[in-house]
Amino acid sequence: MDESRTVFMRGNLYVRVSRARKLADTDTAFFNLARGDLTDPYVTGDLGTARIFKTRVIDNNLNPEWNESFSIDVCHHADYLHVKVKDKDTIGTDEVGSCHIDLRRLMNGKKERLDDAAAALLGRE
Repeated sequence: MDESRTVFMRGNLYVRVSRARKLADTDTAFFNLARGDLTDPYVTGDLGTARIFKTRVIDNNLNPEWNESFSIDVCHHADYLHVKVKDKDTIGTDEVGSCHIDLRRLMNGKKERLDDAAAALLGRE
């Protein structure tokens, strides 16, 4: 954690995870014997070392729609909200993509949308 960027988040953080498009298929390993097995995506959010939300897993979908909202009471020192898209596997998980949201941008109470910015960060423009 970069101490110069750290902020103290206290209050309520509202997060809405809508959807993802054109995710990479991470279920293509040599040992993947099931035809038609695609990425089983879910999204997590961390403030520092604290996991503050996790969506449900959507099986075999490269264009998932979660439409999940989280209202989280926070009292954390952190520099970023780290959002990850992961693939649930039988053994472990693979990271499909991630982005960091600078918490200083959220401190003014304004909404932060990730649509195009997240696509660029995830390399899916």
